[in-house]
Amino acid sequence: MQLTTDYASAIAKSDSAASNHYWPLREAPILNNLQEDKFGPTVILPDTSNLNATQKGHLPIPHLSKTATSTSVFHHLHSPLISLGQLCDDDCEIYLNRKSLKVTKNNKTVLKGHRSTSGDGLWDIPITNSIPSNITPSPSPSIAPANGSINAIIRQDHRAKQDLASFHHGSLFSPSPTTLIDAVKSNFLATFPGLSANLVDKHLPSSVYTAAGHMRHERQGLRSTKTDSSNLSPPSSTTKSHDVICALVASTDKSFYGFNRSLSYSVESR
Repeated sequence: MQLTTDYASAIAKSDSAASNHYWPLREAPILNNLQEDKFGPTVILPDTSNLNATQKGHLPIPHLSKTATSTSVFHHLHSPLISLGQLCDDDCEIYLNRKSLKVTKNNKTVLKGHRSTSGDGLWDIPITNSIPSNITPSPSPSIAPANGSINAIIRQDHRAKQDLASFHHGSLFSPSPTTLIDAVKSNFLATFPGLSANLVDKHLPSSVYTAAGHMRHERQGLRSTKTDSSNLSPPSSTTKSHDVICALVASTDKSFYGFNRSLSYSVESR
């Protein structure tokens, strides 16, 4: 039997918060080199629930590397998501304005999109590919999006957990880990997707900004042993008296600043 060729299309959402390209199973036939993925990634949704990938493939986008088009397929996913970060990692340049989106690589336009009219605030990217006419999309139950839904999906692996913990930590101005854990346990950060006390405790790497923000240094020159030979010669007969305010720094466990009474000293007039 001779197969004819049809064109399949899908509308994908551009997503700067998605770790990689993610595709629903019902739209999977549009992908190239589609195959089963027994060890597919696990991702975290904004409601902290997990999804496991069942298949993998490649987006039918020319001029891009296989790494840039690599896509994971999930059974329960509402809309196809194109990760802008994954495209940027392939040296793509992305231009966004109020109405449109354009992705270029080596001065060639590889993708175009337009602002969605559904009210989600994202840019829709049409994806088209040729498929044999005897292949039909696999039915898949979908999850209806809630009003004002967020399409952020974060890949859950060891490196991604470190990145997620570091991102939240940095967005909060790098507090100490114990302070961050206390805030999470007190439910002050319930709207931060994927953030948990366990994530901070096990996966937050050491931060130079946290260390620098908690250092206590004694100011240099407080107890200098060096002598200035120019100060050993007697001053001239003409001197003037001046009043100064001296700032004292105590090198105790808790640094503080204070002021002593006015002191009188002589300066040489020239």
